[in-house]
Amino acid sequence: MDLSIRSIRYTTNDEKPESFTTELELVDRFERLLDVFSHKKVLVEREFGCGYGIADAVMFNYKSDTSLLDLANVPQDWAYTLRVLPYRKNFDLDALISLSGASVPVCRKAMKEFIKAGYCVEKNNGVFMKVRQPRLLCTSICSGTINEIDRHLRNEVS
Repeated sequence: MDLSIRSIRYTTNDEKPESFTTELELVDRFERLLDVFSHKKVLVEREFGCGYGIADAVMFNYKSDTSLLDLANVPQDWAYTLRVLPYRKNFDLDALISLSGASVPVCRKAMKEFIKAGYCVEKNNGVFMKVRQPRLLCTSICSGTINEIDRHLRNEVS
């Protein structure tokens, strides 16, 4: 089984580089390369919606600490706001509103999610404190579209 990925710089003038017939074929090849040459903590996610489009492949090295998965209980649109809330300091709903730019009812709902996930507590009526910082779920991440990967393999990107 040939697992190599050729690029133009490794060919002679007489050889044409092998082309992938489909995106699926290229992503499958990457997955097989990772299975052979990597440890099991490196995973590939296909067709990943990342907010700025859909990446054809995302490779990441994840941490095995299961407590990191609590962040999944927070809506993804609120992850950044949770991260920038003051840590171990009192704040009120107005602080959350000014950080997020969202309405009062939406911020109340988000705060309930933060509390339910164990990141915040309500100290008094309307006063909150973040008692736990969200931590990174993976140690490294690499993503791209097939066109970007193809350009890199053909050495067209500086």
